[in-house]
Amino acid sequence: ANTALGYNALLVNTTGSNNTALGYATLGGSQNVGDANTAVGSNALTNFNPASDDVGHNTGLGYESGASLTTGVENTYVGSGAGYRNQTGDNNTYVGYAAGKGNAGDNHSNNTAVGKSALTAVTDGALNTIIGSNAATAMTTGHENVILGYSAGDATQNTGYSVIIGSDACGANMTNATDGTIAIG
Repeated sequence: ANTALGYNALLVNTTGSNNTALGYATLGGSQNVGDANTAVGSNALTNFNPASDDVGHNTGLGYESGASLTTGVENTYVGSGAGYRNQTGDNNTYVGYAAGKGNAGDNHSNNTAVGKSALTAVTDGALNTIIGSNAATAMTTGHENVILGYSAGDATQNTGYSVIIGSDACGANMTNATDGTIAIG
């Protein structure tokens, strides 16, 4: 059974089940919306369209959260624009305005970003843990990083295996030549 409330919510769903869609066009643009998805807020998860019904388990809470997601599974997006442009990535947790927003056509997976605009430019970065408002805002392809603090690593684009802790820590662009950096303070 599905639950839909709002104009065009679950509009053309024919086979997906156990979905909850609350708000304008939530889970509304596709005939198959998969199973066990929750979308709350205008255009949340509006383009989700997996190949089969037994996939999904996505949560989009907030205006346009996860709006571009087409086939990714087991994502949690909380906040206006959270995970907005991630199309096919899996297993992400993005909490905060524009957290994990990304760029058009993205595939980023296994990231956690908490804070306003945290990891907002990500394209295909993976396995990152980013906590702090404006933390890692420029990171696109970085991988396996831990970045904690307000604006920590905010200019870093593609470093990997780094630990950056502290407000404004590592404010300069770090590239893959800086892989493995540990910066505290």
